[in-house]
Amino acid sequence: MSSISDILGPAARAARLRAGLTQAALARDCALSRQTIAQFEAGTYSDLGVRKIERVLARLGLRLEMAGDTGGTGGTFAPARAGSRIARLLRARGLARAREARTLAETTLRRLRKAGVSARIVGSLAKGTFRADSDVDYLIEDRGGLPESRVSILIEAAMRGFPFDVVYADRADPVLLRHLREEARRGTSAVRAA
Repeated sequence: MSSISDILGPAARAARLRAGLTQAALARDCALSRQTIAQFEAGTYSDLGVRKIERVLARLGLRLEMAGDTGGTGGTFAPARAGSRIARLLRARGLARAREARTLAETTLRRLRKAGVSARIVGSLAKGTFRADSDVDYLIEDRGGLPESRVSILIEAAMRGFPFDVVYADRADPVLLRHLREEARRGTSAVRAA
């Protein structure tokens, strides 16, 4: 019996190759490291997280459909159908969530700036590709002397339960950091850096 990682990794690799993407390009598009993509494809990444897996699959035009027995051991991957009713519904839901995310992110950036923290929005919200299942990604350039735990508490309070991820520039992979900074620089004007 195959584990889910034995199924997901090779399917993602095959889709990446069909799309003509390198691991580095896919990693850049998903705001992950190339090493993470390599480990995901090999089935050796132990804790990637559902949102990041969904991001990779969505970038590759895949979705997970569970089929087969009630034990959940069957699974297939199918191309997303852009014109379907469910796709339109998800798009509308994504647009509504994107508006909410922008409002919360703007509030969060103001609060961080007031506390002396330099931050940027990166990821799907910055790129204008925010979807119904996306979270808000923050790049913390300078903590302003605050411990990471205090920065996270500030963000969590301002986000009011909306999901988010935080990358601290001083601990980020240099290649990923360059990509995130470029993403923030080219990002939508709706959300500005703090």
